[in-house]
Amino acid sequence: MQQLFDLPLETKLCNTSDNNRGYIGQHPLVPIYQSMGIEDALSPGNIDTFAHLLWPQGNPTFRAQARKTRENGSEFEQEKMCLELPKFCFDIAGS
Repeated sequence: MQQLFDLPLETKLCNTSDNNRGYIGQHPLVPIYQSMGIEDALSPGNIDTFAHLLWPQGNPTFRAQARKTRENGSEFEQEKMCLELPKFCFDIAGS
């Protein structure tokens, strides 16, 4: 994911969000801190939209890495939900 932070600042600034999930950086109190977020990353298509925003010419390597990360995150969230709410886990398995 280093390639995200290697992008020029003006490109990173294109990733905006009303929920502080876009690009965060260049703050005088924490000058080396940077963060990038994908709005609703678990929804299909949002990774492609995000990648196209930052790499209009395409970046299949990033898309594949981000999809894998999304899948792992989704599995983690489901496991976490099963631990916290066993009934929810049963409903998922039963559906």
